[in-house]
Amino acid sequence: MKITKGAGIYLLTHIESGQKYVGQSTNIKARLRAHASGFGGGEIGRAVRQYGWASFNAKVLEECPLEELNAAEQRWITIHDCRIPKGFNTQFGGCRPGLGDGFVGATSKERQARSRKARETNGGKQIAIMLTPKSTEILAEWVSEGHSISSVINRILIESEP
Repeated sequence: MKITKGAGIYLLTHIESGQKYVGQSTNIKARLRAHASGFGGGEIGRAVRQYGWASFNAKVLEECPLEELNAAEQRWITIHDCRIPKGFNTQFGGCRPGLGDGFVGATSKERQARSRKARETNGGKQIAIMLTPKSTEILAEWVSEGHSISSVINRILIESEP
């Protein structure tokens, strides 16, 4: 598939080891240019800087609408089994905020209203949660069972209270 400026899912494969990385972007062409320049963090960023961009093959797996990016990325990471240690993905994927959560196409006022409602629900507090690898697996399992992210976070908060 031709590399485009569109949104979608891409695959990077380290030629020598066969290790893979699945990523998503709203502009695949620009994202791959960023990878090629050594920009980026995580395991894939380190690998590109260590081995050089010429050591990787890039391929577009799927072009899709913005609201489908998160689910598509999760599906392709599973298909290619490219989470560490077999590949370069450190997460299950599908973590881009605003995609598939009702924020795509929402106006600035609508986003502000949702954020305000979320703060009111949490007593005016913004909540940050640091996840261990095990809690990330549990989170992914709950979400795959159909639970919303907010209900999962509330469940984590309730279960972790002293």
